[in-house]
Amino acid sequence: MYVWFDALNIYQSGIGFGWKDQTVYKLGVTHNVGKWTLRAGYNMGESPVQPTQTLFNTLAPAVTEKHLTLGASWALSSSTDLSLTYMKSPESVVKGSGSAPNAMTNPNLRMDQYSIGLALSVRM
Repeated sequence: MYVWFDALNIYQSGIGFGWKDQTVYKLGVTHNVGKWTLRAGYNMGESPVQPTQTLFNTLAPAVTEKHLTLGASWALSSSTDLSLTYMKSPESVVKGSGSAPNAMTNPNLRMDQYSIGLALSVRM
């Protein structure tokens, strides 16, 4: 089932975070070396949060625009892999403007993200 999510129409109907639709560009590479599979990726897009929507988006400040990912998998056997992943999204800021009648309640949103993962994969 495919569902199109149109952030602008959700906002205009009076609910949601007021996010705008965005285009995200992604690039990834994979390289096999013996029992190892090495991966790297990068994606880039504009923040869906507009300066006029920062007050409500303090609940979900999804303003990061770039992500860098690295990963490696080690084949322990023909059916078992051990994988390690790393993701970094550098700090992005959206400065609030006109999100509330009082200028003192126009928050700036700031976010950066880091993630590390470890997984054991068993194919049956």
